[in-house]
Amino acid sequence: MKKDKVPERSQLALKRAQNWLQSAQRGKEDQRWDDCVYNAQMAAEQAIKALFLKLGIYYKRIHDVSDTFRQMTEKEDLPKTFREQIPKIADRMEELTEQRNLAGYGFEEGINPDYFQEYAPIALEWATDIVRTVRKVLQNL
Repeated sequence: MKKDKVPERSQLALKRAQNWLQSAQRGKEDQRWDDCVYNAQMAAEQAIKALFLKLGIYYKRIHDVSDTFRQMTEKEDLPKTFREQIPKIADRMEELTEQRNLAGYGFEEGINPDYFQEYAPIALEWATDIVRTVRKVLQNL
């Protein structure tokens, strides 16, 4: 009997990132601003973790992976144009994680989901850029 090939873990993570991104888009369309922010952050996080998996980089199982990601500026085997984007992406990842925490647990502080109405489109744009950028890098590795 022929065994099915299991997709590489990095590809599984990237697929998961794309699913989170789709959920963020739906959250925006439905005006579920907190869901949009939460899912956008998860999309960006999963995309970055897909890159870590591909490169064999250990990462902690936490949502804010920006510190580990920043260290990749030194990796000569990555395209220079991508390495130059790492600080900006890491800063955005850090902010997305802060906002995700509020989106997920803000009710404990009395934060209404509408609080995220202005930020949600930004979060979605940033996550879309991160997923797209990581996808391109993965295709070229």
